[in-house]
Amino acid sequence: MGRRAPGVTADSEVLPGGAGHRPGGAVKRAQQLCIARRLSAVAATCVILTLAIQVLRMFEGYGMRAGVDGHWTDRGSFRQHQTGRLDLHALAMEHLAPVHAVYGDPATWIHLPQGRHTTAEATAEMIAKAESSWRDHGLGYWSLVLRAQLPGSPLRPGDVVGTGGVSAVEGDLWNLGYRLTPDAWGHGLAGEVVREALACARTVAPSRPVVARILSENSASRRVAERAGMILIREEIESSGPAAGQRRLTFSDRQLS
Repeated sequence: MGRRAPGVTADSEVLPGGAGHRPGGAVKRAQQLCIARRLSAVAATCVILTLAIQVLRMFEGYGMRAGVDGHWTDRGSFRQHQTGRLDLHALAMEHLAPVHAVYGDPATWIHLPQGRHTTAEATAEMIAKAESSWRDHGLGYWSLVLRAQLPGSPLRPGDVVGTGGVSAVEGDLWNLGYRLTPDAWGHGLAGEVVREALACARTVAPSRPVVARILSENSASRRVAERAGMILIREEIESSGPAAGQRRLTFSDRQLS
């Protein structure tokens, strides 16, 4: 049996011109297989990382944490929201002028004329309470911005048409309410807001009941509450405040103990 050149094995072949040696067929195939496996592993890792990044982006800014009242609150998901025909923006002082135009309009207070906001300061106080609810409880009233034309209405997309949603109140409750400019009445916008508010409240704090307090003569608001699945739990005569002496109906999204 002939002698092999130093450093040359049975699975190696001499490079042309005596430049050295390279692996033979079996070793080369093994190396190629190893490289292919590594490339496959890298590709799989890239796919997993890409999917993870997409999921994180979906939830970016949502920041779940325990609220001051012990409920789990979603800090970002509902501050900017939509219904079929409305853009919903967490109510803030920047909305003061258009919101006061609604709250200062006597036509929006036909069932409670004495409740009308006669000064911008009264509207600012209401907005401050909404901001506090957003900050401390993860949900509050929205400013309602029209994004679809209403048939027969002079309102245009981009107009602020009122406020609505739920806000945290004493007794570990959400108070459901809305106020719309008269040109937005009769188009089902109140129902859109109420349904969305109920869904958001059940997401942010499912154990916290939602209540709506409605004057008995306000049959339109009563129908909106009933169509949203709320139930009448109490009737009483208001003893104080702007509605003193009037009958008030309390609706809830569940039976209360």
